[in-house]
Amino acid sequence: MAMTAREKAIEELFDNLSADLVALRPEFVDAVLCPLCIEKFSRAAITDKSIDGLSIEHIVPAALGGRLQTLTCRRCNNRDGSALDSHLVSMIRVQDWAEADGSALKGSVNVGGVELPMRISMGKDQNLSTIQILGGKQVIIEKFKEMMLGFGEGDKVNLTFSLGYAELKARQSLVRSAYLALFADLGYRLVLSDAGSFTRGILSGTDIPTIRLLTPQISNVEITNVDNPLVITPIGAVAYLVLMRTDTLHERHHGVILPGPRVTEGEIPSTLSEIAGVLDGKQCTIQVAKIFPAS
Repeated sequence: MAMTAREKAIEELFDNLSADLVALRPEFVDAVLCPLCIEKFSRAAITDKSIDGLSIEHIVPAALGGRLQTLTCRRCNNRDGSALDSHLVSMIRVQDWAEADGSALKGSVNVGGVELPMRISMGKDQNLSTIQILGGKQVIIEKFKEMMLGFGEGDKVNLTFSLGYAELKARQSLVRSAYLALFADLGYRLVLSDAGSFTRGILSGTDIPTIRLLTPQISNVEITNVDNPLVITPIGAVAYLVLMRTDTLHERHHGVILPGPRVTEGEIPSTLSEIAGVLDGKQCTIQVAKIFPAS
């Protein structure tokens, strides 16, 4: 039976990755490792449509404008899409809302001890402009109207927002994208290193301080002569800065610092802390080393 176009795309990635892997580990003949779970997959997994097969993975979530692709197992792709990537998408959409993009954020308002569901819009001056009650008992809604009409300058009302994401998981999604971008560049040299093991531990852990260290806030980014969503540049010989662009209603840049394959397990924490300390609050000029997709 002839391969589908998607299976041919998987086969092409499989051939490239298999050649890279066998050069490092001769015992892995005609096989690949999923860069996320390190499970071994034979060529038969190319056409395996079950959860045990291989799949094409968007390095940056497609919902955020991602185009660059690599190969992971279908299990990791499916699991992380719901467990991590959805949180990143929600976080960025909340940021869009906060910048008055015209969207609305769901939440609730407390009226006499009763919660009413609401939708809130932000005005162009970045002040709350519209509160729309989405339902509730009519008597409570009328009470809410009376309360709002009675408000004067300086009065306060308690609103609860539903952001729809967890900070840890949203940041883990950024780290995951950066790790896959480095994998696309460095191959199994990264995956089989202490740096690869460290990064995978971050993706499955709950270490908020370290994940914040790896995902510093990036602002006022100016990139000239590069119109690509991923930019990778080395930091000395010990780490990499991956700069990712996401496209929703606003264009945003996100930075991730990851250790390189030359760094040993014991050196990773101090190396990352030192880099973060140097970059914190600084204006930096980055020499672009790699862009994806290649121009």
